[in-house]
Amino acid sequence: MEICIIDDSKAFLKYIKQLLGKIGFENVKLFSTPGNLLKYLKNHKPDVIIIDYILPEINGIDLAKKIKEINSDSILIMLTSSKDINVKNEALKAGFDDFINKDISLPEFSAKMNMLQKLVDYIHKEKEKNEELKKEIEYKNYQEQIAIIKHKKIIKNELSMFFENEHLIESYYKPKDILNGDTIFSKRIKENFYVLGIIDAMGKGLSASLTSINATAFLEHSIKKAIEYKDFQFERTIKDFINYTKSILLENEILCATILCIKENKLYYANFGMPPIYTEKERYKANNLPIRKRTNDFKFNIIPLPDYFFIISDGIIESHLKNMQGPYYTRFIQLYKKAEFIKEIVNDFKKHATQDDDISIIHYKKDEEFEKFFELELEIKDKDSINEALLTLANENLPQKHKIIYILQELFMNTLEHGIYELKNKKEKFQKVEDASPKQKPVKVKITLQKKEPFIKIIYEEHTKGFDINILDEININKYHGRGIKIIKNLSEGIFFNPKGNKLKIFLKDEK
Repeated sequence: MEICIIDDSKAFLKYIKQLLGKIGFENVKLFSTPGNLLKYLKNHKPDVIIIDYILPEINGIDLAKKIKEINSDSILIMLTSSKDINVKNEALKAGFDDFINKDISLPEFSAKMNMLQKLVDYIHKEKEKNEELKKEIEYKNYQEQIAIIKHKKIIKNELSMFFENEHLIESYYKPKDILNGDTIFSKRIKENFYVLGIIDAMGKGLSASLTSINATAFLEHSIKKAIEYKDFQFERTIKDFINYTKSILLENEILCATILCIKENKLYYANFGMPPIYTEKERYKANNLPIRKRTNDFKFNIIPLPDYFFIISDGIIESHLKNMQGPYYTRFIQLYKKAEFIKEIVNDFKKHATQDDDISIIHYKKDEEFEKFFELELEIKDKDSINEALLTLANENLPQKHKIIYILQELFMNTLEHGIYELKNKKEKFQKVEDASPKQKPVKVKITLQKKEPFIKIIYEEHTKGFDINILDEININKYHGRGIKIIKNLSEGIFFNPKGNKLKIFLKDEK
């Protein structure tokens, strides 16, 4: 244990050092001026600092305050002969931990120092534990990040912000923790032909997570091979999925899933013990029990494609309301028929409920006809051309003008940086446009603004190879802004990309 003592009496310093030596404390540093002590503390952290209350340049209480600014870990002991209770109260407020009277007897002094030694030993052990815990937390956080990246690499949610013709598809995925039982996937077979699904392995921890990810990975691979051979069949895919899932389930384990296929304005579905498919007219309940090792057959149904529907895992409807008035189910039932986009449900859930489980939501909606009220075609070649376009918009009488300009500015810059200058993703390098050289010719851009109460639709089309839609899920889990997509998502009700990634539909609420 290292001890520092400050007193303006060199004779007393010598005396107290001798006392400490007699009771076994040899690592003692003596100081007669506050300046020397403060200078020493900039590079050293003694365990105990004994401070005389009366010093010529500064009193002990003010010195303690300065010491706490430099070193908050040392134990501070006031050395005093004062009996004034007010002085001691002020000393405690300043950061002192204990007091030693100058006329203390050797046995009392020995007991006091031995008690401090035990306290210092305890503090050191706790610091070591905290350091070990810190390393474990850092390692856990690193492994969680790797697990998220691996999860996204295995499971492809291709249609997370997707449109094609009149089809709009979006999703929301929020696991409770890394070892979660939910997975969400979506795949485009070809034009107007999609497969969507949510899988929920019952239980918690590694076993449920492995079951869910493995089952979804198999389903994904099966669909991918069927696309390659141009031979996708919904019934056969589900049958293969069940057989594979049975092979990895434990004896008492079950797996729930909702798997849909949109084709030729029809909806094919097989629901294994999941919440219903919520449409504008009715709810289509599960048509199969959860998958078990002894599952042998299944049903799938075909219905006309609804104008919109939600499929969800039970995490959202079973989570509890913050006011403790039951599960979120009651609010969801009231909201889903009115919700035009998934953001309305998510924002309401965050406001009123506490997440108790993994949450997965897929929302499908047929895009409606809107009335066009503004159109602009331009070429983007540099920042000046962007500024001219923004000035043109600023001079127009547009609803939600500030939001529209902010969103288009992000899209213009994205077109410039990635369509013309071909800069790398901003996660890797924040390179200024001024430092780069153009690699492509100017890009033609078309902006169309449409309106249908209470929404404004921005259609943005650029003549480039398009935005890489395969990284949209990556954008959602990373902290960097991802080409402005996070900003646009925050400003809008919904954002959707076409399969090529060079055309967007963005919906704003026209709040008057």
